[in-house]
Amino acid sequence: MGLSKTSIYSKLEQDEILALKKIEQAGYNSPYNKFRAALETGDNKRYVVDLRTVKYGDIEENQVSVDVIFKTRCTEELQPLIEMQGLQHPPIVEETSIPGKYKQVTGHHRAYTMDMIQGSVPVVVVTKNYNLKGAQVSPDIDLIQGIRSIPDKKIEAIAWMMQCL
Repeated sequence: MGLSKTSIYSKLEQDEILALKKIEQAGYNSPYNKFRAALETGDNKRYVVDLRTVKYGDIEENQVSVDVIFKTRCTEELQPLIEMQGLQHPPIVEETSIPGKYKQVTGHHRAYTMDMIQGSVPVVVVTKNYNLKGAQVSPDIDLIQGIRSIPDKKIEAIAWMMQCL
């Protein structure tokens, strides 16, 4: 006998509360503060399940940009900022079917920069997307959430680059 969808969502919500407390206790901001669009889109939701430290090589890129990593941005902008203020928002990843491997949801530049700084990456681990009304999750949801989580100025730049292709 399996759990009902209501009880599954209730369990995920309870686990998320504990994970968000762990993130806060570690000195990081909630992923909902800045990256809600990567976690909630319409009736679709990812649940926060943990804060972990992983190897950069265990994170699979899932990038919508033309260049996956802008290394100059990491070394000249993010690294000095993180070294001065500390990491505020750990990258968000989703567990894959391969144990110890993760799919990038947001924060590829932060992940790369943290690897440069300390040789490991603190990450917020989230679930796959669930549709809260029981409908099928769109196959494009990762792309939609990835684009929606990019700050407005970067979206304009990406849109302009796409027009030039």
